[in-house]
Amino acid sequence: MTFTLRDYQRDSVDATYRYWADGKGKNPLIVAPTGAGKTAIIAQLIKDAMQFDVRILVLTHVAELLNQGRAGLIALCPELEHDIGIYSASLKQKRLDKKVTFGGIQSIWKRAYDIVPAPDLILVDEAHLVPPISETRYGSFFDDILICNSEVKIVGLTATPYRLGSGRLDTGEGALFDGIAHDIEIQMLIDRGFLSPVIAKGGKRKIDLSDVKKRGGEFIEADL
Repeated sequence: MTFTLRDYQRDSVDATYRYWADGKGKNPLIVAPTGAGKTAIIAQLIKDAMQFDVRILVLTHVAELLNQGRAGLIALCPELEHDIGIYSASLKQKRLDKKVTFGGIQSIWKRAYDIVPAPDLILVDEAHLVPPISETRYGSFFDDILICNSEVKIVGLTATPYRLGSGRLDTGEGALFDGIAHDIEIQMLIDRGFLSPVIAKGGKRKIDLSDVKKRGGEFIEADL
């Protein structure tokens, strides 16, 4: 069974390969807004990599996303079903013997040395949640993985290349990612009918928020 990517999804995959071929770095970002079909992009990257008999790790932070990612990959590439494992305490599955592993960072961050052979490709879903400081679970895990395989490539997929409070994901000290391979524009998705147009309607009354403080970029509810 095969699936066909939309043209902009294909562009995302091809741009990632060009990013590596042009020597721009090893750890690019793919910016894919919600609704762009990130599952299909991940599936194509995995399917392509599997042709070279490599180990692949898909990392995220929420158990539900692990299940969704595995189910989405199987739906698009049913021939890979028996090559996919999950490592997550929340899902009560801890397998590291498959070619493709969907891993929860909370469970796998201390197990880098147990993945044998070490992964050649790591796909980070919801990459905007990866902190820039190395003394974190993500940072510790990647430090260990690089010892096991210094040539590992890490691709981040996210709806936004920014992290609240620390800025861009691909710049600054401690940044894991080194550039953007492809950025799918929201307006293009709307113009082509892949996303519904956004229609904002203001209220009749204007609210004075001048005395309302913010925390973490959000209004403090008590002040509201």
